Amino acid sequence: MKKKGLIILMSTALVLLLSAPGWAAFNVQGIPGLEIGGYIRNQTDIRAASPQDIMRMDTNASVRFDYKPATFLQFYLELRPFVDAAPSLSSELSRHNRGIMGIESSDYAWKASAPHAIGSAGTNTQVGGHVSEKDVLSTNMNTSYWLRNSFLREAWMIYKDPCKRFEIKAGKQIVTWGETDGLKLLDFVNATDYRHFIIDDMEDSKIPEWMINLTYYFNQDYNLQFLWIPEYVQNFQAPAGSAWALDGVNLIYFYDHFDALNIVRGGGPLGAAREACTVDYNHPDNENEFGVRFKGTIGSSTDFTLNYFYTHQKNNVFIRNHWRNNPWLGPGGTDVFQFYTKPAVQRIYGGSFNHVFGNFLGLMRDLVMRGEVAYYYKTDFFGTYNNFNYLPGGDIGPAFLGLSPGGDLFITKRDLIRACIGLDKNVYWLGLNWLMSGQMFYEHILAYPSSYKGRDAYISNVGLTRAKADEFTWTFYANTDIMNERIKFDNLFVWNSTKMDGWNRFKVGFDISDHWSLWVGNNFFWGEDSANEINPFVGNARWSPTVPSFVRGPLNPDSLSIGNIKRGDPLGEMSRNTSFFTELKYLF
Repeated sequence: MKKKGLIILMSTALVLLLSAPGWAAFNVQGIPGLEIGGYIRNQTDIRAASPQDIMRMDTNASVRFDYKPATFLQFYLELRPFVDAAPSLSSELSRHNRGIMGIESSDYAWKASAPHAIGSAGTNTQVGGHVSEKDVLSTNMNTSYWLRNSFLREAWMIYKDPCKRFEIKAGKQIVTWGETDGLKLLDFVNATDYRHFIIDDMEDSKIPEWMINLTYYFNQDYNLQFLWIPEYVQNFQAPAGSAWALDGVNLIYFYDHFDALNIVRGGGPLGAAREACTVDYNHPDNENEFGVRFKGTIGSSTDFTLNYFYTHQKNNVFIRNHWRNNPWLGPGGTDVFQFYTKPAVQRIYGGSFNHVFGNFLGLMRDLVMRGEVAYYYKTDFFGTYNNFNYLPGGDIGPAFLGLSPGGDLFITKRDLIRACIGLDKNVYWLGLNWLMSGQMFYEHILAYPSSYKGRDAYISNVGLTRAKADEFTWTFYANTDIMNERIKFDNLFVWNSTKMDGWNRFKVGFDISDHWSLWVGNNFFWGEDSANEINPFVGNARWSPTVPSFVRGPLNPDSLSIGNIKRGDPLGEMSRNTSFFTELKYLF
């Protein structure tokens, strides 16, 4: 308790210290055009259900330098240091967050760096492997690659042609495409930060990338944008065992360590186990990405875009495998089943529009309609088919027996269509001005597989929840304020009517002063969340310490079956994370 109290006190003191009057925004004397500003913010989430632990206590600062030496030239720099104290404040982390063996750690890290001893009990055993610091599945939230990458938030310059024919923006930046709110169709230029699933604001969830952003203006109504991104950046997943980790991320870690422990229990050498515990997270052979967007205006009420983006699969979690030579078993040995990832090329075609109705069917004025469609050509999906039997008598088993631990997982490429239509309207209701917005999202997987290798099959998303061939999702957003905008009410409702899962975020904001603001609210998730599906990574092996006909493996805290883990719908699997939250911010 003393440690928790100290961390809370230090986090609060940091916000108060950095928000002293000396941090007020100012123009630098002697340097015309230079402005310095930013904010200090604390975001805290507390789980509503038992054990009511702190899932997030993120204190971050944004310091912005904006320099405009001339009307045609601008330089921008933003630094954003942060620290998340939640890992140090939460106890019994792995059990409550559905972590799996090897993640009983106070800092949310995998602890998968060599060497670690392999114990015999299985549960809560840490197995050593070698990982790159950029391997997002094994990167600590607070240290290493992610901390350094996020510290330099943005750094770019803009040159605008004095004749207004073109402008070029170069550096680390964020680019937004499309017209949708909340869910992404075309807006995949920047990778996404999933450390806190999807509860962050859209701007905060985007990972800035180094790029060249060139826009050519044909006239005031039409322009052509070209993007070149020289380095692949993957989505940052919440590390396995952390509060917001997707079950697919947990399962990959589980899959990796499951076979390593069985190598040792089968009499295999420790070196072979460590090798089996290694996942190679590879980048594409050619990391270059580029995008083209044509934007135009029709009349005074309609904007439209045509988009193309050549990129790579941002979720670098599609596990592939191959046998590799095992030096511990002598020349020619191939006892280690090596797991690796390598992002595939992804091509996205699409377009969007925005139209303002001056008078819609004589019923209402100033109604805004938004639309967007995206076609993903041959994108990667996880596929799951009727599982093979694990030992005895099956063709799946631990590597020390020369068998494949690959379970019933396969990777398949399918074309995907996503579309959205939305309406926005300002209305006067109950004596208040409201902004109301509704959207309908439709998703269709082409050539949805019904079988694979003669067995019934289905497609899973990255969270390893079953994806339907056709899905509909609805969103509704409402916002209003009272007391001259000093108190704000904000509600976002997301519902997948196909899977019957959803998320509602309600929050109330208070402008305490011109610098201070406070938001309090609730994230509520619902949907299917069960343990009755087979873990596609390891088949259906039973964990049994006494029955010799079954291989002894590490115990999954959520089930006595190694092959099963609690999984549900994408939002339903987060129902354990229904929470209350606060956001305290100081602007300077």
